[in-house]
Amino acid sequence: MAREDLEREDLIFVGTCDLSGHLRGKAFPARDLESRRHKGIGYTGANIMMSAFGPIYDNPFGTTGDLALIPDLTTKVDVEVAGFAPEGFCLALIVTAEGEAWSYC
Repeated sequence: MAREDLEREDLIFVGTCDLSGHLRGKAFPARDLESRRHKGIGYTGANIMMSAFGPIYDNPFGTTGDLALIPDLTTKVDVEVAGFAPEGFCLALIVTAEGEAWSYC
C-alpha cells in the first residue's frame, strides 16, 4: 500500500517532560478531545524511568496503567503541515486513576 493511499486521521499529542528533559506522551484522535480532556489517556510511572542513554531503570512504579495524561488545553498549539490538517500538541498533567495529582510531579 502506498503512503498516499493511507487515510490520515487528525491526532492530538499530549506530553510531559521527564527528568532528563525528554518529551514523552501519547497521541489520540482529535475527535476524542472532549472525552480525553476529562479522563485523559493511560500512562505508567515507569515511562519516566526510560533513560536517554538506553536502559529502563529499576523503579517502584511497575508497568500498569495506573496514571493518566490529562491535556492542559491552555498549552494547545496547532502546527501547520503543508498539504495536511494542522497537528495538535499540548502539555499534560499527570494524575492518578482517582484523578488526584501524581505525587511524583
